[in-house]
Amino acid sequence: MSPFPTWTGLAGAFSQETARRNAQQAAFACAQRRRQREDVERFLARHDAMAGDVVRRQVGS
Repeated sequence: MSPFPTWTGLAGAFSQETARRNAQQAAFACAQRRRQREDVERFLARHDAMAGDVVRRQVGS
């Protein structure tokens, strides 16, 4: 008799569903963070562009 269980039973199905659900949640969270990072990068680029315009006006270029 083997010391290891030879059946997967419901525990195997539940753990597979849990793994699938966790992977979906991780993918969603990753996509959400990517969108937030892109929003921040666009904001900073716009801010830098406006700040550059202000400096150019002050210098008189």
